[in-house]
Amino acid sequence: MRPASWASPCTRPPSGPEILHRVADEYTTLPLIVTETGQALFDYVDPEREINDAERVHFYRSHIEAATEAMNDGVDLVQASRR
Repeated sequence: MRPASWASPCTRPPSGPEILHRVADEYTTLPLIVTETGQALFDYVDPEREINDAERVHFYRSHIEAATEAMNDGVDLVQASRR
């Protein structure tokens, strides 16, 4: 994995599900909503005019896995509905 544009490579969210547990335990009894997450990455368009976005897919997949783990542990995290 190459380094991000202005951030270090991410293999897992900085605190994984632990930060969701902490917010739920220490700050609120309301369901949690994750509204923002992101990572600055180079968007390189190859000669075939395609972008290999494996790093971004890995980044978001790791966040989804951490959220799922937290929910399985009992954190009340609002899930997006499919329409």
